[in-house]
Amino acid sequence: MPNYNGRVRVMVGAGDGAAYGQTEKCVMVRKPVMLLGTLPRIIGTSEEMEIPATVFATEPKVGKVTVSISCSDNMEIVGPKSRDINFTDVGDIQSIFRIRVKNRPGAGKVTLTATGKGEKTIYETDIEIRSVRRPQTKVTPATLEPGKSWKETINMPGEEGTNSLILEVSDVPPLNLGERLNYLIGYPHGCIEQITSKGFPQLYLKQVATLTAEQERVTEGAVKEVIRRMRSYQMPSGAFSYWPGGSTSYGWATTYATHFLLEAEAKGFLVPDNMKKAALNDLKRSARNWKSIKNNESRSEEMTQAYRLYLLALARQPEVGAMNRMKEQTHIAPVAQWLLAGAYALIGREDVGNSLVSQTTPVDNGYDVYDRTFGSNLRDKAIQLQTLVLLKKTREASEVVKELSQKLSAGDWYSTQTTAYCLLAVTSYMNRHSVDESMQFSYNVDGKKDKINSTKSIWSAPLIQYGKSNIPVEVKNEGKGILFVQVITEGVPVQGTEEDYSNDVKIETWFTDIQNKELDVKELESGTNFTAMVTVKNPTTQSLKHLVLTQIFPAGWEILNTRFLNEEDNSGNPSGVNYQDFRDDRVYSYIDLLGPGKEVTIKINLCAVYSGTFYLPPVWCEAMYDHLVRANTEGSQVVVK
Repeated sequence: MPNYNGRVRVMVGAGDGAAYGQTEKCVMVRKPVMLLGTLPRIIGTSEEMEIPATVFATEPKVGKVTVSISCSDNMEIVGPKSRDINFTDVGDIQSIFRIRVKNRPGAGKVTLTATGKGEKTIYETDIEIRSVRRPQTKVTPATLEPGKSWKETINMPGEEGTNSLILEVSDVPPLNLGERLNYLIGYPHGCIEQITSKGFPQLYLKQVATLTAEQERVTEGAVKEVIRRMRSYQMPSGAFSYWPGGSTSYGWATTYATHFLLEAEAKGFLVPDNMKKAALNDLKRSARNWKSIKNNESRSEEMTQAYRLYLLALARQPEVGAMNRMKEQTHIAPVAQWLLAGAYALIGREDVGNSLVSQTTPVDNGYDVYDRTFGSNLRDKAIQLQTLVLLKKTREASEVVKELSQKLSAGDWYSTQTTAYCLLAVTSYMNRHSVDESMQFSYNVDGKKDKINSTKSIWSAPLIQYGKSNIPVEVKNEGKGILFVQVITEGVPVQGTEEDYSNDVKIETWFTDIQNKELDVKELESGTNFTAMVTVKNPTTQSLKHLVLTQIFPAGWEILNTRFLNEEDNSGNPSGVNYQDFRDDRVYSYIDLLGPGKEVTIKINLCAVYSGTFYLPPVWCEAMYDHLVRANTEGSQVVVK
């Protein structure tokens, strides 16, 4: 049993095939000396915290008890590592220890030990060591002719102990596959579009890239997790809501999620049949009933309908009547025309698809606040490539692949759907046009050496974790073809260098006590209840869409999630906030639409619980599909006494 003090009911059942019996008894479980530690689930790098170790004497005359503390090597003890206490009667005594966290995020462990009256009691707990600083990514490219070598010392972007390195080698123009996938997998927000984008590209990785056993395991687990989570988004109609448990469907996101389910099933993943059938039935109903509208959202509606028709054709349940009606329309959006052409190609009518493609105009169109497809010009290029592959237009497709490769390898920011759709389209092209010759090369990365012979178009592997500031890298092309090398590094800069920043959105932060008076939180008494207040303002003349406010709190503060209370003023989300995601140390607040000159105020109830010196991270707000809309505050140090 784990550490436990109290009564336990022991039950036994027995049988011999003809007769059965059972008995039970209550048993007191206790040692003369019991031990309990009190720690948060998360602590930050460079922080200090007091750890109370409460020792219980369960019988009289226990006498001297020695309490000690030890921790993993990414933490250190400040002050005494052991203390002696004395019990003359039944009761409890608390010993206080202090730990300091090093600049090494990851998993930590704290162990408390109490020894007395010939007994030893151990209390162990794992604790996550976080870094709230945003990692920075740097990509170093190289092109290797057959027989040539490339050698360079890479200056890592973060402070020592936070750096990681991925080596990516390909015989096709580079995709920054490692960086893009890390971005998708690590993206913290969870609307239906974003969880789908996390899983989509991983369906095809094994076909185009050489994966380690660990990478295969992680990839397979990520896809299964997306399928599992989709249950909480699906409505009785079969459509998917934007947030879990929502009551309003989202046309493009529903089609995008269903697309993922179909592709996952085709790759051998188990997809619940009732989930897939309900989603397809919703798409059929929507496709049959769709009518063209003339308003600001007409282009989005056309694109969504064309995507539905494409997907139903992919599912071998085409709505040919709806396809023909849309084909006869004039002046439909270029992207809708490409999707419709792809739908015709899927049902074997390449002639109609080619006719539609010949009538299209460039897909480069600006997206505004009325877009409901999470679109971008690069996402639309990926849709174009998808259709070109289906129509077997190899030359045109290769030109689009080059353009997408240049964009992806440039290191620029793209939204989750743009990133996912580009990887999806490029991998579909690679599957159709695979290279016959294998890649042959050797590498030496900070003493890690290997020779690779791969028949896949992309080889990628994480080689350094928690590395130093400078890493020597050498790669030699031992094959007959040109190789494209990318060294993708990521690291966390020094904490506390943040500055106030605002672009197209403003945020104001302050704290109040339980009497709603403004409160200085630099020093708080343990047990203090208070409230964090943030106002998000749109100072522009245009509406802002899909904003997320991120509030990360010091490890010594505990979030009081009052959504679980029955009080009327605490039920639901704050006014103007469409969804809130409460986690151990942070709260994400999502604002789907913030009109010109409008503002939203968000309140989070907190309690100063753990004594120590902590870091209060910046608060930041950004648009999930536009990295230019962003604001953040400065970080600061806080103390709980």
